[in-house]
Amino acid sequence: MVDAVSAVNAAINPIVQQRKDQSIDWNKLTASEILEYAGQGQDVPLAVLQWAEDYSKIANAPDDVSYESVNGSTDEDEIYEQTGQSDSPGADDSADKAAMTTAQQDRQNLIDSDTSLYEQGRIFVQNSDEASSAVTEMEASAESSAESSEEIAVTAADRADETVNTTKSIKEEYSALLRKVQNDMQNVTPGDLNKLQQLGNQLNIYGTRAQAELADYDLQLQQIDEQFAQYETLPEESSDYGTQTVDIGNELVLNQPAEQESVDTEPIENTDGNAARAALREARMASWRFIFERDYQMGLAALESGAEALDAGVQGQSVISDALSRNQLSISEVNNAESKVEDATFIEGLEQPSAQNSEEQNTNNTPAAAGAENASQEEAQETTASKTDDNGVKDTALLTDPLEIQRRKEQLGLA
Repeated sequence: MVDAVSAVNAAINPIVQQRKDQSIDWNKLTASEILEYAGQGQDVPLAVLQWAEDYSKIANAPDDVSYESVNGSTDEDEIYEQTGQSDSPGADDSADKAAMTTAQQDRQNLIDSDTSLYEQGRIFVQNSDEASSAVTEMEASAESSAESSEEIAVTAADRADETVNTTKSIKEEYSALLRKVQNDMQNVTPGDLNKLQQLGNQLNIYGTRAQAELADYDLQLQQIDEQFAQYETLPEESSDYGTQTVDIGNELVLNQPAEQESVDTEPIENTDGNAARAALREARMASWRFIFERDYQMGLAALESGAEALDAGVQGQSVISDALSRNQLSISEVNNAESKVEDATFIEGLEQPSAQNSEEQNTNNTPAAAGAENASQEEAQETTASKTDDNGVKDTALLTDPLEIQRRKEQLGLA
């Protein structure tokens, strides 16, 4: 009888009989492989079998992990660390939170810590009120900076006009002498060349001084622009906190417990200041119980605070967009002023001074004036030929260069 049973078993499962005769390296098998061998009747070491059973119960565990690769551990963090897997539940949570706004992250943290809906409301009412206040302060500062920007633009335009008026006769005389040198060199005298150099130096000094001031104005406007860039996040944060606060308020007045496990990162429909206030009015009229219930009262407060934060976000975005637009217009006006000075003096606009040196260059409200007064002869040579004056005269040589002037004198036999 025994022999007959053995024969049947051998016929039913020849693979098992074959594997029983082989040496199996259990350390290199995965949990599923170990359990499969155990199901086929293999004598699995107890520790290995226990690991395979425990490992198979881990949710979303990688299926290509061997007993040896994790040293027989069933600790999830240790498994993912040793196998280099990035899709652990903890990693997913971190990725999800990274994609959230600041307000969503704050609320998710409260949900994860089992904070009651009432306490969530209390915290978010405070957050929304603070966000609204920050936007209000930003609006006042942005308006003040925009007005300063416009004043700078007016000052820059006046400075350019002053330079144009001051150098008009100098440029006309310079251009006339330049045409004489280009078209009637035989009649050019040493006095003409010396005068040409003198006029060129004057244009250089006036142009350099004006462009230095305009560069400082440009720097101030760029700093205002950077300030506005920092402000841009405040209206968005106010809207985000307002959205979450209104959502909490709706749940409280509807007597909904905080059963959700994660914050909905999709835009919440019909969430703006008007919709939130409509919900607030409806909640106040719908039931008498808000007089007695703490959660209901907190829900009303959350709806009101959230509505104000949402309105502040919309208004703040409008204010900062207007301020940015006004400052960009001011920057364009300063650039136009630089072009006017360049046309009048042949001196191009200077590179913006660094913020570190801006205070040194802004003494007595005439940036770089002292340096321009002592402009070296080499700086004067920047009145170059690549410029064309109002009469279409093309300067094709460095006529303010003493060496060039000397060479021309020698050509004429005047030196």
